[in-house]
Amino acid sequence: MTHNKMLALFIGSLLFVFPTLVLPVKGETMIDLGSAPSPYPEAAAYNQQFEFLGNDPHTDDGVSFKPNILRWKAGKKVDVIWKLTKTNKRQFYRQGVYFRLYIDWNHDGDWDDAGEMVIDSFKGKIKDKKVCQFKDGFTVPQHTREGPFWARAWISYGYPPPAYGDISTSFGEIEDYNLQKKGVK
Repeated sequence: MTHNKMLALFIGSLLFVFPTLVLPVKGETMIDLGSAPSPYPEAAAYNQQFEFLGNDPHTDDGVSFKPNILRWKAGKKVDVIWKLTKTNKRQFYRQGVYFRLYIDWNHDGDWDDAGEMVIDSFKGKIKDKKVCQFKDGFTVPQHTREGPFWARAWISYGYPPPAYGDISTSFGEIEDYNLQKKGVK
């Protein structure tokens, strides 16, 4: 195949696939930006929401950790409780919801190192009630350092959020959490 034909095929495939990734779904229009400070990567979910994390789509309140961060120990499991609230007069997105949680264990200002995506979860069937609560978990690694660091929670509809929590998407919500660790025992 000639170079020009390959290029035309590539551009044609982009024109076919790209609109399916950026077209919004019906719901409430909202741009959701991650709130972690620089040097953490910026990301946004430009969406038409069916649901959001927590009680308020404008507040980072959809994720809780048990035990609390001050009691995390290397090698021990942490439960992550995340709450999904549907928008008024809407049903949950039928194709399912992806949830990913990233934690910057080494404090380097990103979530792209091995082991920093701690939860990669898909919920295909969701009961149609106003609020649904889910539980996932992760194990605290041995290499955790003391000091402040950030976590990014991301829900996305129909396809998973980016692998490193650093690319903007068309659907979903982002919540960033400032975590303060007092050392791992």
